[in-house]
Amino acid sequence: MSREFAAGRLAVGALLRESAAPGGLVVVGLVAIGVSLMAGQAVLRSGLVPGLAGLCMVIGGLLPSVLAVALPVGVLAGLVAAGQAWAERGDWLAMTSSGLSGRVLLPGLLAAGALCGVGEAGLAHVLEPAGRRLVREAMITAAGEVTLRPGQPAEVGGVLLHAARVEGADLGGLFIATEGAAMSAVSGRVSGGVLSLREGTAAGLTDDWTMTFAEAQLALRPATPRMENAERSTPSLTGLIMRMEAEGRPAAVERLALYKRTALPLSLPLLAVLALPLGVRGVRPAAAATAVTLAWWAVMRICDQAVGSTGPILAAAIPPAALALAAAVAWLTWREA
Repeated sequence: MSREFAAGRLAVGALLRESAAPGGLVVVGLVAIGVSLMAGQAVLRSGLVPGLAGLCMVIGGLLPSVLAVALPVGVLAGLVAAGQAWAERGDWLAMTSSGLSGRVLLPGLLAAGALCGVGEAGLAHVLEPAGRRLVREAMITAAGEVTLRPGQPAEVGGVLLHAARVEGADLGGLFIATEGAAMSAVSGRVSGGVLSLREGTAAGLTDDWTMTFAEAQLALRPATPRMENAERSTPSLTGLIMRMEAEGRPAAVERLALYKRTALPLSLPLLAVLALPLGVRGVRPAAAATAVTLAWWAVMRICDQAVGSTGPILAAAIPPAALALAAAVAWLTWREA
């Protein structure tokens, strides 16, 4: 038994080293694509383009969210690629010919997957919510960093601005339209997300009224949007659930969001175990990673939609259970194991 354990440990070490390059390449590629898409989506949704510092905040804030998705796919693809390489080179045949079963690799694969799961838990519970809040702050701050060009209108925080003259933060010949009023002013200045106006007139767009003013101010920061569950820290989300349930409001969606932060890391050891028989059987890494990821994602989306019927615990438990079942079937039907 000690001989098999030592051999299994050495074999898992070699397998993990071989999986590092393809798995890392998948993670880097997915992170690059994911951050680009999510950053573009955030800009399009808000209608604001942050400055260089704000854009760096958005990219940095989105990294944990994208990495939390890319890491499981990278683990799966890397180990499938390593298993396939072993089978093609004959390494797997040499190991089994020496009397060792593939099951000696299970403890090491579970341990490696669990280690990746710890990192995934850190992303899900700590870094991803913090990053989401950073993106939120960057997009709100971008409203106060608007850059106007003479004669070109710009919309910021629900306010349409047009300036005939722009000299840094000082503006001249201003026209401003809001949801209920239109204004014109001789001059103005943008500072800290606030537009200060001097010597102007205002008129209602829906009501019949007019007025003149010597000075006026408009906040250019958009109204703070409702905080999403993904932006809340684990203690904050737990507190929200307690308050909602104390008030008699349903909190199944919020509980599911909380439970999934633990269910996802628990899936990493299962993905590591599932990957090896797929790779040794000759399944192409890209095809295996795509098929398993899409099926896993589909199960999670179905559970998200059915949480009202199944309850949050079952909805969070079904995707890892499905992976466990797939891994068990893969190993039990694998003749070489």
